[in-house]
Amino acid sequence: GVHRGARLGAMLLTFLGASSALSHRGLFLPKEEVERLLSAPLKRSCLVRYRLSVSAVRSLFASLLVGLLVARRAPEPAIAFVGVLLGMQAIGVIGQLTALVAGALEKGALRRFTWVWFALFFAVIALGVGLLLAGRMDSYQGIALPAHLRDFELGAALDHPVFLGLTLPFEPWARVVSATSWQAAGPWIGVAALSWLLLWELCARVPIDFRELSLETSASISERIRRQRSLGGSASGARLDPGSAARRVPWLFGRGPTGAIAWRKLTGMVRRARGTLFVSLAVLLLLSVLGSVVLDEGGARGALSGAILISVLGTVYLSGGLRFDFREELDRMEQHKGWPLPPARVFAATLL
Repeated sequence: GVHRGARLGAMLLTFLGASSALSHRGLFLPKEEVERLLSAPLKRSCLVRYRLSVSAVRSLFASLLVGLLVARRAPEPAIAFVGVLLGMQAIGVIGQLTALVAGALEKGALRRFTWVWFALFFAVIALGVGLLLAGRMDSYQGIALPAHLRDFELGAALDHPVFLGLTLPFEPWARVVSATSWQAAGPWIGVAALSWLLLWELCARVPIDFRELSLETSASISERIRRQRSLGGSASGARLDPGSAARRVPWLFGRGPTGAIAWRKLTGMVRRARGTLFVSLAVLLLLSVLGSVVLDEGGARGALSGAILISVLGTVYLSGGLRFDFREELDRMEQHKGWPLPPARVFAATLL
């Protein structure tokens, strides 16, 4: 079970890492560094290796958190921890490689590629949620299921040739996580480390000229940060897409004062950070189902593990990708105070 779960988890984390990398086409370099580095007598591969090194250090904290979480349920925690560290570092390299490939595509081709990628991403999320729910459906009462679903077993689905083929590239890391001894894990640790180095060199040597795109990406992100600082919130600081501005946002919580405040906040999310919102909802759904499965299997201890799973993975993902928060409310505090509503109601509606 640990081996199959490791393959599924590695595939999902890789999709998340590659999807988030699509927002930074090419090689992202901070504005204060980009011109100096691009004009320096350095090969493009050296710049890529430099950026990969910086990203590896930045992702170390998240790698430690995920490693500690997975190690608690592995046969040998220390071995699993090493496997997760190697896997998380490889995912960072895959994300940078995805950004470089996306930078080489024209805008029209990139748009089609992005749609296909996100369709595949949501299909994988839906497949994972469906498998987990079907595997636990027999524990729910009053639900009439077809015969083929009543006989469904999650383990059999994870042993299906299609699933095994999709997750074959993640076999070395899954073997390390599920190993019961250092002797058994040693060869697979070597394969995982070698795969990481090969991906590193492939990313550094890919023949894509990213210099002009790096200048454009750096200027775009710098302008986004400037707008965020001047306008307060991340969502309000994002550039508004003309197509999104014409899109109607439903009033999900009624047309009273509480519903109006919630609608205003939701409108900013949908029009300025729609992709992040939908991906976050998909990840939340998957983590919630995973947490319910852990709770169903382990009682009180499983409930604690499920809570840790959702809080740790959710915090790591949202901290890196969230584009809407409460900072814009600070700049509009005087406006909020002028509303004929009690403060507790304004806060509750905004949080809603």
